Amino acid sequence: MGEETIYGVAGDAPAAWTEVKELKLGESVLRDRKILSTDLTNGLPGGVRAGQDAIFGADFLSQLDAVISYKERRIFLRPDLSDETELADVDAASEEKSENLTFRLFKLKDGKTLRGKVKSKTTTGVTLTLVNGKEKTLTLDRLSPDDALFVFNWSEQAAAFLKYCRGLTVEKLLTLRSYQSFVYERRGNHIFVDGTLNKDQVTYMIDTGAQSSLLHLWAAKKHKCQVGPMDQEIFGIGGKAPAAVTIIDELTMGDAVLTNRKTLSADLARFRKDDELGYVGIFGADFMRELEAVITYRESRVFLRQE
Repeated sequence: MGEETIYGVAGDAPAAWTEVKELKLGESVLRDRKILSTDLTNGLPGGVRAGQDAIFGADFLSQLDAVISYKERRIFLRPDLSDETELADVDAASEEKSENLTFRLFKLKDGKTLRGKVKSKTTTGVTLTLVNGKEKTLTLDRLSPDDALFVFNWSEQAAAFLKYCRGLTVEKLLTLRSYQSFVYERRGNHIFVDGTLNKDQVTYMIDTGAQSSLLHLWAAKKHKCQVGPMDQEIFGIGGKAPAAVTIIDELTMGDAVLTNRKTLSADLARFRKDDELGYVGIFGADFMRELEAVITYRESRVFLRQE
């Protein structure tokens, strides 16, 4: 299809619209989509493979009411909001779909799956109530590691809480767990939040795909960060670019305060004037995990908790 150009932290790269017949993530299925394709290995050192085959963007995450938990390193999606669901018993048009979705998909080591709820457990086994009302007892060693851990952590008290509090929003649930929260701004497929950088009011972009935070070089100098020589490199869509080790005395987002942090700075405004970028840098997974951050797409909120 027609050629396009995409932009990343290290520059720009050619891309093309590509027809995708089917895309699956967990139990959600997206069909007949047009997605941009590019060389994700562009700029990586020779012989280094890309760490991913594709980037699942905010357009799909928003459709599926995604919740991203950095502490748990998990993404939660609503399969009933996808084009189709892997769960045959879920009817997206049903008035009882919220009840249907309380059943978990348990995966067995032999490749089989069961949909049900935990009725009871022992130290070595579990009894499930299946979606058809029947019961099935399994030893824990037959379950996948994730599902065995789920059963290990399951309790009647937690099940009762979920049963009677299922109507609570993510915001109310996390507020009960002493999280602070604030509404973020969506500009296209990007998330922006207000904060401070060395006491100055600034705006950050939250990049859910960035492992590390990164400042715009011009902004780092303007807001009195300690910027070293340009002897480092960053890699991303568009190739590689020079960067400098940078010390931040203090940065804030909401009520969370981080002091004496080290990150990198690079020129993020290669295609515009420095003061027209609209944000001072990228808030990456390193800082988000430290703050136990949760992002919700349905409520357009960021939740933070700082010990």
